[in-house]
Amino acid sequence: PKLAPDGNNLYFERYTDTSWKLVKMPKEGGEITLVSEDTTGNYDFSRDGKLLIYNFLDSQSRKWKIRLRNFSDNSIIKDFDIAGSSFIRFTPDGKSFIYNISDIFRDGGNLWLQSLEGGAPKPLIELKNEKIYWADFSPDGKTLFYTRGKTTSSAVLLSLENRK
Repeated sequence: PKLAPDGNNLYFERYTDTSWKLVKMPKEGGEITLVSEDTTGNYDFSRDGKLLIYNFLDSQSRKWKIRLRNFSDNSIIKDFDIAGSSFIRFTPDGKSFIYNISDIFRDGGNLWLQSLEGGAPKPLIELKNEKIYWADFSPDGKTLFYTRGKTTSSAVLLSLENRK
């Protein structure tokens, strides 16, 4: 959960009958309200509290995209045709956002910068042999921190023997 910039509501993802939805509730507890009918993923608020951005599954194209909303009236401002992002963060000035992307969802990727005005995204950090899993700005907005590494896994085959 994340506390909204106004300090009044908690936002979090909640699994409904068939998908994850972005919802909110008063910080003291109470009724949970649906923010969007979209199947959602990661989200963030602009520092000035005016904008909300999140991953969503476009029901028509069946592709993941990123949606920008006006925080005060929940209206849709713009959709970005960006898929596979495992995190999103507004830049400190609120004019752009950073994200990572990969061919395999949730598997890291390079760090990209996208202007809210549109246009092509720009690479911010490119790592050839590692993936960027998470990033965030310092409270003063002057430093970007990120975690990086490699995904490794092993496969194990278990079998039962019939011993008599």
